Formats: sequence, C-alpha cells, structure tokens
Amino acid sequence: MVSIKSILAWLTWPVVFVGQLAAFDRALSLGFDPGLTLLALTVANMALIAVLELWLPDRPEWVWTRDGQVVNDIVHGVGNVFGDGLGRNALTILFAVIGGKLAAQGNLGFWPSAWPLWGQILVAVLIVDFFDYWKHRAYHAWAIAWPIHALHHNIDRMTVFKGIRLHFLEATVRAVVVYSPLVVLGAPAEVMLWIAALMTFGGSLNHSNLAQNLPRFVHAMLPTQKTHWLHHGKDYTNGGCNFSPLTMLFDHLFGTFRHPLDEPLDEVGIVPDPIPANLPAQLASPLLWPLLMWRAKRRRHGALS
Repeated sequence: MVSIKSILAWLTWPVVFVGQLAAFDRALSLGFDPGLTLLALTVANMALIAVLELWLPDRPEWVWTRDGQVVNDIVHGVGNVFGDGLGRNALTILFAVIGGKLAAQGNLGFWPSAWPLWGQILVAVLIVDFFDYWKHRAYHAWAIAWPIHALHHNIDRMTVFKGIRLHFLEATVRAVVVYSPLVVLGAPAEVMLWIAALMTFGGSLNHSNLAQNLPRFVHAMLPTQKTHWLHHGKDYTNGGCNFSPLTMLFDHLFGTFRHPLDEPLDEVGIVPDPIPANLPAQLASPLLWPLLMWRAKRRRHGALS
C-alpha cells in the first residue's frame, strides 16, 4: 500500500523549487529590492527544507538535529553569505551590478539583449554550467585546488545545511571563474539574479535529506538530490561524477554522468579525511593542508598497526 508520505515525496521537489522561483518572480514584479529578496528567500527556503526534513526525511539516520556539525555549517554559510561580501549570492549580485555598468560603458557586446528574458536566462544557464562544470572538476582533479573544496565533502550525512558548508574561498573562486564570463559578455543584472536564484534554490534541495521522488529521466537532465548525493559518495569513483550545477548536459558530453538509480549510494564523505571538527581549523585547512594530511596518515597508520 502506498503511504501518504510516499505520495508527498513526489511533490516535494516541484512544489518547493517552483514555489521559490514563483515567489522570487512575484517579489521582483512588485519592486522589492532584488538582493535583499534573494537573501530573504534563501534563508526562508533553507528553513522550510530543514523543517520538512524532520517530518519527511529520506534517510532518518541523517537527521540534522543529531549532526554535530550543524553550527559549523551555518557559520561557514554566514562566512560566505555575510562575512565575505554576502558570499556566492552577493558576489553574483555584485557582478550583476558591475555587468550593468559595463553594459553602459562598453563591453564585448555579444549578449543577446533583444531576446526574451527566458531565452537570455537559458543562454546564461549554459555558460554558467560550462564554466562551473570545469571549475568543479578541477577541484577534484588538481591537488592544489582540492584543499579549498574538501571542506564541502568532509561530511558523514547530507542535509540542507551541507549546501552552505563551503570554505569562504569558494565564493571568490566561483565569482571570478563562473560569473565573470557573463559580466564580460554584458549579461544584465536581472539575468544574473535569476542564475543566482536557480543556483541557490536548487543547491538547497540537492544537498538536503528531504525525501524527493522523481522520474528516472529527471535525474538524467538535472542535478537532483540523488544525482548530487552520488557526487558526494565516499567511493571516489562516484565523487568524480555529476559535477554540473544546473543541468547534466556537460556531464553527459564529457563522460562524467552516473545515474543514481543505477548506483545506489552507501556512504558520503572523503578518504582520507584530514579536516578537524573544530571551526578555526576548518577555516585554516587550505593553508594547513600538508600538516593536516600528515596527521591523518599518521592516525590511519596507527589504527592499522
């Protein structure tokens, strides 16, 4: 017999995601400040998902109320969002403002400004997906870049708070690598804001522990919860897949797509995991990486001997 919660799990993703986008669109049409609106909806979106996770978790053993890292996750999020120029969202907005000024002063002039807004957003999605895909893949492939990104994978469960568990340097790298192309091309502020909304609302859902049932083809098209969970798998083979932030297009094109229904997830995390549990050391981890790795290998060797 199909339970009510099983039926509701088919509604969680479309209702929450589309609802947030609709609320953002409505707020913009009413003339609310775009930056503050995006920030407020981001917080509201995370709070809603966090509450829903308690009632409708995908994995009850991953409930965030028993996660000793929640406070650290939130502090990292605050460090990204508020302390470091309002983090990824504010950097996106900042670059949107810069883009608007460049549009007035002169840029490459390649942006299809005459297209309808939805068409411009689609172009921006493809550009962001391409650059973010290779940025993300570089984090996993380059030893010099991995220490910046490792904190995001240093987890033993997936919850909505893991979406903001990013080292503050990641916000800067993303702004420079991913959004600069849009600025140079002259993308208008409205397009930049919509990209920020798509990235933020989607990221909260695909890191969350909220039960989400979706048809097989959706997992092949979009970075769903299960698709992104597989990326966080402790098996590094899975950690080397599903990099794209908005669509799975470039994962398909470059051979890194893995379907989550074909490869069930066991555990999430990284091996070896050198990152300490305390916040100051986590913030310093990219600088202390050689020392942290030495300590992790020493502990592992001691455990095996």
